[in-house]
Amino acid sequence: MNPGLQYDLQKIKQTKTWKGRLASMLAVVSIIVIIAVFWWLKLTGITMAGEAFCGYDEHSHTAECTELVLVCDISETDEDNQHEHTEECYITNYICHTDEHIHNSLCYSDINADKETADVWEATLPYIAEEVSTKDRIVEIARSQMGYTESISNFTVDADGVRRGYTRYGEWYGNPYGKWSVMFVSFCLNYAGLDDMYLGSGADAMIVQWAEADRYFDKGEYTPIEGDVVFLDKNENGTADSAAIIIEISDEYVTVIEGDCEDAVAETMYYFDDSVIVGYGLSSPGNSLIIVQPVETEPVETEPVETEQVETEPIETEPVKTEPVETEPIETEPIETEQVKTEPVETEPIETEQVETEP
Repeated sequence: MNPGLQYDLQKIKQTKTWKGRLASMLAVVSIIVIIAVFWWLKLTGITMAGEAFCGYDEHSHTAECTELVLVCDISETDEDNQHEHTEECYITNYICHTDEHIHNSLCYSDINADKETADVWEATLPYIAEEVSTKDRIVEIARSQMGYTESISNFTVDADGVRRGYTRYGEWYGNPYGKWSVMFVSFCLNYAGLDDMYLGSGADAMIVQWAEADRYFDKGEYTPIEGDVVFLDKNENGTADSAAIIIEISDEYVTVIEGDCEDAVAETMYYFDDSVIVGYGLSSPGNSLIIVQPVETEPVETEPVETEQVETEPIETEPVKTEPVETEPIETEPIETEQVKTEPVETEPIETEQVETEP
């Protein structure tokens, strides 16, 4: 084939491949945008079209709700003062007897929706035999919570304007609308029987307490196992703000179950060298392997030892002469053998009778 034509065909093939990949990427991005817009519209629709639970009727004052009341003591008809009333001579008096109220997002929060008691969330926990190890208990309990999402109907809005849904983990801890990544971890550890350690709602405070108990190690100082806690700095400001339960270990990354991950309990993964990993908490020290850092030692300089070569003189040896040994032949006498004669054995003939058979 012509080299030029072959080159052109190769370029066309590469162009088609690139276009195909670009089309696939655009399709994926489009799906993500559609889902995001749908979810935003869903939340907006719930807020704007749903029932308000604030207990107030929405009302905005109009001119019909007010009347002007003259409070000026000077009469306009007083020829001596020559006074003309202005706005300062009147006050507005509301005659509708209804407080002005415009619904905001909090008005649509149903504070009784999706609430749970201990009986409800404990019913979601698996049965675990007593002989099961602590680390396996933690993993099993974390797996049992997969798919849980914070409430959409029951929520609050924090000082930063962030919507915070109600969760069973916050209810268990005593902060129903708080950030619940660490509270989810504490929930799992508590029901796994890890009651000898500090269980909190803040990652950084939890690290401090666990470090004092020699149960926390920075990234690179410890090899985690299943059931351990990984502390994360997801906003990358230098301080841990989240946590998760490790459920699987590979050579390159850890697989975790994490609470408050896109408002749900979800499975995700982090590479060991990921900058968001701060360190690890030992949930079950008896089954953990601590990395012992090598001790750096300074090399010891040694002086070479001089050795003298010893000259040796060759030793002369005289050859040893050997004389042949003469041996006399040994005469042997022949052995005479006697022949044994055998006589023939006479045998008598055996007489046989013929048996007549009838046809």
